[in-house]
Amino acid sequence: DAQESRGLGDVYKRQTQDGPEAGARTAQLSNALRQALDELPEPCAAVFAWHRLEGWTVPEIAAHLGLSVSSVEKHLTRTMRHLHTRLHAYSR
Repeated sequence: DAQESRGLGDVYKRQTQDGPEAGARTAQLSNALRQALDELPEPCAAVFAWHRLEGWTVPEIAAHLGLSVSSVEKHLTRTMRHLHTRLHAYSR
């Protein structure tokens, strides 16, 4: 289903363009995202933040942490699955 495959950016964009309630929904989404990231082991949360929020490449993160590219990709995959599950309600 196309709606289920929307990315977090699409959800955030829609939440911020929907009128006067947008501020409250954006705050709720931000809090839910923070909480979902806090539930993850530190490597996953750090890898997500560096990649998605800071713009680091996977090889840069791997070099910084002394991990293989494959390990970093696994951390990203685990994080994205977790966020998809925890934030699914916000995609509607």
